[in-house]
Amino acid sequence: MRFTYAVLAKLQDYEWRGLWNIAATALDIHANLLPKVDSGFRLEERQALGAFMASFQDCFRVLHPDKVSYTTWWTPSRAGDHGFRFDGVLVSKGITVLDAEHIVWPMGSDHIPASVVVRWGKLAGGFVEVLIGKRE
Repeated sequence: MRFTYAVLAKLQDYEWRGLWNIAATALDIHANLLPKVDSGFRLEERQALGAFMASFQDCFRVLHPDKVSYTTWWTPSRAGDHGFRFDGVLVSKGITVLDAEHIVWPMGSDHIPASVVVRWGKLAGGFVEVLIGKRE
């Protein structure tokens, strides 16, 4: 991790996307799952993820600070929407987040895609859309 931090410190604008397998906050895990999970919401996991995420903006939480929305379910928990928000896009603090949503309609996987639209400072008003997965 020290190497990762050293590389990121030299970059001006960057993104980190994907699956981190840790629910960062209580909003990111369904309450019914709390007594059942032995990994993905332990204090030491959340502290480590929080320390890493401190250098970034969580695109979804920038625009939806209090919204409950999940990106991961384990069968049969998807039917009851008992899931986790384990997936996402993080960007450096100099990038403007314009849109961030979870695309909930895809079936067939235990994860769903996230769509993010950001404005990169160096593009002088240009827009870059980072799409993880498939868009309708």
